[in-house]
Amino acid sequence: MKTLSYVVRFPAVLLVALWIGGYACDNEPAAPTAGLDATDTVMDIGGPDGDTATDTAADTAADTAADAAVDADAVADAVADADAGTDAVADTGLDAASPELFACKSDLDCEAMETQCCDYCNGGKALAVAKAYSAQAKALLGPTNCAGVACTEMACAPSKVLCKNKKCALIATPAECSKFDAATCADSEGCMDWKAVPQPCDGTQQSAKFLGCTAFKNCATVVTCATDPSGAKYSFPDNCLPPGFTATGSSDCCTKPTCTPAPAAKLCIRGKQVADGEEIAPGDPIKVQVYPKGCFSSSCTKQEAATCSLEPGNLTTFVKAEFCLTNTSGGGGCTADCGGGGFASCSSGTWVAGEWPFSLGGTIVTVKVPGKLPFGGQCAGSQF
Repeated sequence: MKTLSYVVRFPAVLLVALWIGGYACDNEPAAPTAGLDATDTVMDIGGPDGDTATDTAADTAADTAADAAVDADAVADAVADADAGTDAVADTGLDAASPELFACKSDLDCEAMETQCCDYCNGGKALAVAKAYSAQAKALLGPTNCAGVACTEMACAPSKVLCKNKKCALIATPAECSKFDAATCADSEGCMDWKAVPQPCDGTQQSAKFLGCTAFKNCATVVTCATDPSGAKYSFPDNCLPPGFTATGSSDCCTKPTCTPAPAAKLCIRGKQVADGEEIAPGDPIKVQVYPKGCFSSSCTKQEAATCSLEPGNLTTFVKAEFCLTNTSGGGGCTADCGGGGFASCSSGTWVAGEWPFSLGGTIVTVKVPGKLPFGGQCAGSQF
């Protein structure tokens, strides 16, 4: 009855109990030594006693230890990979000050990268580096430990780059450069200062004066006399003038000009001439032409001054041009044409793929790169 009672209480071990009972019946003399009580049976078959719980806990601990070992291996592999990346940079012999990271021959050799977790539109800072060493530059100068860093989400135009004096530089916007003083402007890549010598025309010797800072641009090296909004005269070393200054049409500020200023009226973007028009492609030089307002006979007009400059903005490039023309007819007859006013040409940088607007006052020309232009270029505005 002890065996039967055990079976009723523990049906899960029915077969084992029956086998034990049969053994006890057939082998009575051995029963006292071979017989099993409830505690022994449960322990042997893995029932819910303390021994089995200990086994289960041991198995779980072993599994956890194995998982930890796998995780540790993964961390070790990641560290090894990071060390390998550092070693790869170290193997090049470069450091953050290596000139190779910034060297260039043309604008196409350069690209912009971010140096902080937030981009330059949102409190960070961009840097111009050589494309050939982009990976090394990012490893040496790029942001680290950015997990959890919160950035604002202000939008702005992509950073533009250029090759200036064989070194990659960011093209700063006029708004950025305009905040700099003379010392900061001189040290800032992508910016240039406006300096001119005051011309009081009283025989006194004057020194060059800092008149502001702007984004770098290509200027024609031609002495230009200009007046500020108050009418004071300055002699500039080139044809790039600060906002509000007006060229007098003469290189000599103290000689009364004989020409008449003519406003700029027509803007044209030019390309490389081909059989069916003009083409512009990435890497080609940016070329602009501006025409004066009015009809001027080619036989009776002398172009005393024709200046043009490009000022890059966030998306739009701003074009500025000035003309000063002299009527040479002397009361005689003139040919019936309007080509005497000529035009002013300027160029700055090279094309990058995309759509780019140019503005001359309120006159806008937008071109797509790469693209095809008509003969004479893509133009807007009218001379007449």
